[in-house]
Amino acid sequence: QKSQGVNLTVPSISYEKTDTPHLFRVVDREGNWSHYWHDEQKIFLSAVNHILTHGYAKGEAFYKYLLGTNPEEAKRTLESAGDRGARVHEAIRDLIDGREISIDTKYPSEVAKGRFEPLTNGEWDCLRGFAEFVKERRPSLVRREHSVYSLSFRYAGTIDWLGEIDWDGKRVVALLDWKSSGRIYDEYLAQVAAYYQAVLEEHETVPDGLDDDLRA
Repeated sequence: QKSQGVNLTVPSISYEKTDTPHLFRVVDREGNWSHYWHDEQKIFLSAVNHILTHGYAKGEAFYKYLLGTNPEEAKRTLESAGDRGARVHEAIRDLIDGREISIDTKYPSEVAKGRFEPLTNGEWDCLRGFAEFVKERRPSLVRREHSVYSLSFRYAGTIDWLGEIDWDGKRVVALLDWKSSGRIYDEYLAQVAAYYQAVLEEHETVPDGLDDDLRA
């Protein structure tokens, strides 16, 4: 007697639309992605953050830290930093969209296994820094969390903010990426430079008036 077979097809990836025509995130079952798909050019594009994570030196201080700790502790530290960055990004997004945030406002935390938790003191400090930036630079938004790509160098990513700010006594177009760390690392400069190149290439999605005066 033959047993009945079971045909089960579960896709390992999905193609999720971005706000940019023809550009899709290639997302796995856990919601992660390291590549994009451009359906018009029929090519995969590496995510900027994926390139930097696996191909950019972290600097002497980072490697000294790793030497002085065990793998489990290092993993927890990196996960905690990533969680803080994600929560701060989401809170800044809410502020840009005009939503009010209080001490009781909760955001999802991967460290807390996906539970919604109030912002920590350190995360509030990051938002205070953002508030000082708004007060000093008077930003006016053109686009936020906008997907861009470079066909010349075959990468893609999402810029946090694009608009105008006060700079040296005049209004200039600026491309900004929000960071929650306590210092500026070289890879941040490489990341913003990559987005800068992509914005200049992708003329059909560049806002009117954007030219070589773009500040990154």
